[in-house]
Amino acid sequence: MNKFIHKIKKSFLPKPLFWSIISLGLLMPFWLANALDDALPNEPPCGEGGGIPNPLQVCSIAGLVEAVANVVMKIGFMVAVVFIIYSGFLYVSARGSEDKLKKAHATFTWTIIGTAVILGAWVIALVVKSTITSLN
Repeated sequence: MNKFIHKIKKSFLPKPLFWSIISLGLLMPFWLANALDDALPNEPPCGEGGGIPNPLQVCSIAGLVEAVANVVMKIGFMVAVVFIIYSGFLYVSARGSEDKLKKAHATFTWTIIGTAVILGAWVIALVVKSTITSLN
C-alpha cells in the first residue's frame, strides 16, 4: 500500500488535476455571478436614483466581477510573459547542464500550461455567460 501511495505522489497526473480543481473552484464565483446578474430582471438601470457616483463605471455585481476578471487576466498574462522570459534565461544559462536544462524545460512547460488554464477558464466563462444570456 505504501508503494502505491508513493507512486501516486511521484506520478504526473495529481499536480495538473489538483490545479485544475483549484482553478475551477476559483472561477466558479465568476460564473455564478454572471448567471445571477442575468437572472435578476428588476435591477435598476445604471446611473439612476441619485446617491454617490460610481467611480468603477459598473452597474451590477456581474459587471464588477467581469471588471475584476479582466484585471486578473491582464496581470496573469503579464506574469506569464515574465516567466517565459525567465525560462529562456534559464535555458541560456544552463550551458548544457542536464539538471539546469530540466529545470528550464519544466519552468517553460508549467508556464505554458498555466497560461492555457487562464485562457481556457476565460473562454469557458464567456461561453457560459453568452449561453445564459441567450436563454433569457
